[in-house]
Amino acid sequence: MRIGVSGASGFVGRALVLHLQQRGVAAVPIVRKPSGLAGEQVAGDLSDLGSDALPPLDVLIHLAALAHTPIADAAEADARFHAANVIGSQRVLRAAAVAGVKHMLFVSSIKVNGERTEPGKPFTETDTPAPEDAYGRSKWQAEQIVRAFCAEVGMRCTIVRPPLVYGRDVGANFRKLAKLACSPLPLPLGGIGNARSLVHVGNLVDALATLALDLPPSDETYLISDGQDVSTSELLRMLAHAQRRTLRLLPSGPVRLLTRHPRLMPLHQRLFSSLQVDSSKLRTHYGWVPPLSLQDALTETFR
Repeated sequence: MRIGVSGASGFVGRALVLHLQQRGVAAVPIVRKPSGLAGEQVAGDLSDLGSDALPPLDVLIHLAALAHTPIADAAEADARFHAANVIGSQRVLRAAAVAGVKHMLFVSSIKVNGERTEPGKPFTETDTPAPEDAYGRSKWQAEQIVRAFCAEVGMRCTIVRPPLVYGRDVGANFRKLAKLACSPLPLPLGGIGNARSLVHVGNLVDALATLALDLPPSDETYLISDGQDVSTSELLRMLAHAQRRTLRLLPSGPVRLLTRHPRLMPLHQRLFSSLQVDSSKLRTHYGWVPPLSLQDALTETFR
């Protein structure tokens, strides 16, 4: 079996290619520009992808996407995310059909479900999608295109929606939180009672490999997480412990009030709101268990 991985030079892509190779699978890295990966296929930009850009493949795990790009203008954000994640996915699908792909595994985002949950009421695969930002909307539109195209040409399709992915060398918000946990000063972020789901990159790629190799029924969606939800306060303490630091937390009341300002609401939601994911469907269907617990995953991240 030959499994292509688009976006193979990215954070998740590199880990996935290595994981597949360790399992004895012929993994084909598909990249936008030369990255030094052995056996890589340089396909160019998604928005300009030709129908003959991919080599013969059995499965394609489509990771390549535009993400973590702050764009102030709403119209520009919608246009750029649509071009990369929607039009780009359309071009990938056409190329996949020409390459003989039998199974398209599309890595979407939990942002398709929404930005927050009520405590104890995690997102599930049956929830009505409610994306709130340009990235989430583009991923939801791409999901619909993947399903329709695969149904039309008889290609198996699987959708995976992970929450925040972390691991060694991760960037974006997780790295900022990790640095915050190293503060020598007390932080006013104690007593936060929310609950958030995360997924370590090692757990994510193990789940993706399982789905790619076991060929699940077509048109299935799976949510995935480490299986242990934590509050912001708990996560900060665990991050400090993983980095061999001691962290002192003070009551979070002042920060909670300060971040309610309209311009700070995105920060307020990340710190104080809940976002839980129910990944029981994947566990039930495949007996899948995350290889790493949350604490072990955090320790591995900072080893």
